[in-house]
Amino acid sequence: MNRDRKPKAFLARSAAARKKIYIRMKNRLRRSAPVLGGLFHTRDYMPLGIRWMSFGFIGKRSRVVYICSLRTAAYAYKGAVEDAAWDEAEALAPREPWPTRLTPATIEELFARREPTFPQLDGLTRLEWSRREERRIAESGKISVREYVKVDRKGRHGISVDAVIDVPLLTIEVVNDFIRKFLETEEPSVGTKELTFSYDEVNDWSLESNAIIEPWDWHEVKINTEAAEDSVEGKVNSLVVATDEG
Repeated sequence: MNRDRKPKAFLARSAAARKKIYIRMKNRLRRSAPVLGGLFHTRDYMPLGIRWMSFGFIGKRSRVVYICSLRTAAYAYKGAVEDAAWDEAEALAPREPWPTRLTPATIEELFARREPTFPQLDGLTRLEWSRREERRIAESGKISVREYVKVDRKGRHGISVDAVIDVPLLTIEVVNDFIRKFLETEEPSVGTKELTFSYDEVNDWSLESNAIIEPWDWHEVKINTEAAEDSVEGKVNSLVVATDEG
């Protein structure tokens, strides 16, 4: 077996291989249809309200599978600001070049190093400085994003779609609407409007992660979550009553 051989793109695979991937996706769509509507499948837990996600759906043509990465415009703006802050930090405090010859010892040394601080970054690390400066950069008006849809036909498990849309959150209805519009042409597109946000409009600047749960298990998760919340609320109320009576 040649381990150096690159995996084939979805469209370069045999008809039998594409059919297998297509059938697998159709089965996922069918099973998740009572929750998601039948147009797409995702493992990203949407009831919490998310701003980025990945999902799969099928095209209008026979045996075409799409794998989409979708983000809200505010989330894309957050990423652009973070990149700009990091670029500024590296411009002020350039990184030392990696050794031209890597050995197990040099690799171990590189990963064992603590992130250094720099006088030109007010005695902070690059990450600390870039985090501090995100508000300034976000409010500068120099950063903007656009809605877009990019299509990469070299994806391994399906044709890759990367998209940004201007919505507050990614809901089931929003994703279904996006898919319907995309399937009208199945072509890339770029919006004409430059979108910018204030620091507070982005709201959450933390590292965001989505819970990974199959959609047919969402109902059970919701029930367990609500039961846990009710239990906590009950304990709090009991404590308040006990405190009042005491």
